[in-house]
Amino acid sequence: MRADLSNANLSGANLLKSNFSGANFQKSNLNGTDLMGANLSDTVLIKADLIRAKMVETNVLRADLSGADLSEAKMMGRYQREGYFSRGANLNSAKLVGVKCRKTDMSGTELADTDCTDADFTDAKLSEASFKRACLRSACFVNAKLGDVDFRGADLTNCDFSGAELIETKLQGVDLRTVKNISSKGLELSFIDSNTQVPDYIIVKWTSEDTYECRLK
Repeated sequence: MRADLSNANLSGANLLKSNFSGANFQKSNLNGTDLMGANLSDTVLIKADLIRAKMVETNVLRADLSGADLSEAKMMGRYQREGYFSRGANLNSAKLVGVKCRKTDMSGTELADTDCTDADFTDAKLSEASFKRACLRSACFVNAKLGDVDFRGADLTNCDFSGAELIETKLQGVDLRTVKNISSKGLELSFIDSNTQVPDYIIVKWTSEDTYECRLK
């Protein structure tokens, strides 16, 4: 039987490494809650308050976080004593439609095959995150840190990259024709290939098979 914790007030609770797989947290208050290492796979977190929640190494596989607020949450990977770097929270195949991730630390998080339509990643730290094959239609990446992010196979239709930091960002084969405010410098510092379709306001000049220069028209 799935636990029903909808509308529950769990603000600041210590739920470290707890198993809530399949639970219903719809509209619950999880503000500042410690969910580090917890199992939240297949949970319902629609419109949940996860502001400043601690979610390092949390398993959120296939969860529904539509409309949830994850602003300033900590979901990043971390270095362990042995020198091993663990990945951040696992959000693969999760639903994040309309989610707020403003100033969220999502460095190293797994976001492959997610639905992030209309998601707000303003000022988020997303370095080394994976958005492979994700739907990111109309997502906002204003001033986000996107170094070494993997966008291969993702749908970036109408995304806003104003002020975003792109360094070694993986954009091979990605259709960027409708993205807004991506800088020519950021694109030049990213990884693209002959199958990457760039916006009509940027010109790419290939100087060799794998090197290129980008400038605004």
